[in-house]
Amino acid sequence: MRRWMPALALLLALAGGGCTGGESSVGAGVPTPPAPLAGSSTPAAEPGVRVEVVAGGLEHVWDIGFLPDGTALVTERPGRIRLLSGTGPGAAVSEVAADLGDVYARGEGGLMGLLVHPDFAQTRRFTTCQTHQEGGRPEDLTSYISRNLPCPTLAG
Repeated sequence: MRRWMPALALLLALAGGGCTGGESSVGAGVPTPPAPLAGSSTPAAEPGVRVEVVAGGLEHVWDIGFLPDGTALVTERPGRIRLLSGTGPGAAVSEVAADLGDVYARGEGGLMGLLVHPDFAQTRRFTTCQTHQEGGRPEDLTSYISRNLPCPTLAG
């Protein structure tokens, strides 16, 4: 027992030395948030970062697929795909006529990811990542299903 006492004392001394209030390397190099603007309780925005609302009225947006013509497909977790007329503020939102009856949108499930295929301009093909159902019951936790965007794209 006496043989390990000096080693334990040295270990405790080294461990305690980091708690003496001296300089610590923990958190070193992590930037501090910017100070609030005068008369404001919110911090200043980071240089070069700009947030713009492109479109409204969407529900639980999960993914965006940018199309070759400058429009974009947006997935909504409840099982809808929307088409944005562009990617700048004020973009119009249109419903896409796609059969998404196989999406199981309950709990944490639903329509999630979307991948626009590289040859979309010719094939109109994209793949969704979703919770899949058959007969109202979830069959797979997540499925990847390839689809073709119908022509015309817009519903109704």
